[in-house]
Amino acid sequence: MKADLDTDMVVKIQFNSEVKVKAIKVAGGADGTSPNKLRVYKNEEVVDFDIIQDKKPLHEISLAEDCLGELDYPLPLNKFSNCNNLVLGFVGNFGGDTTVVNFIGLKGQFMRDKFQAIELTYEVRA
Repeated sequence: MKADLDTDMVVKIQFNSEVKVKAIKVAGGADGTSPNKLRVYKNEEVVDFDIIQDKKPLHEISLAEDCLGELDYPLPLNKFSNCNNLVLGFVGNFGGDTTVVNFIGLKGQFMRDKFQAIELTYEVRA
C-alpha cells in the first residue's frame, strides 16, 4: 500500500469473529518511506481519514524503520480483547515523499463467533 498524496495512511481490518490482538508487525518501504508512527483504534464503525487527527487512539506506537517486518509491537491485552475490527493510522515516515506499507501482520487468538441478526425472506405454498 502506498499513501497517495502525503505521508499519512488509514487502514481498516475487519474480523469475521471476535479476536484478541496481541501484537502487530509492519514491513514498510525502503529509502525513508516506512511509517514511523502507528495509531491503533478498536471497533470503529465509521472510519475516514480524519480519525487520525480528531480521535485519540487506544494505543500509539513509535515504529522502527523495518523493511522486512521482523519486529513485533506488543499491544496491551486489556485494551485489545473482543476486537471486531482494527483501524491502523500510519502517521509520518522517515523522510520519504510518501509512505509505503508492504505487510501488516497480526498475532492474536480467536475469542468467539459474532452473532448477528439475519434477514430471511421465504414463501409458503398453501
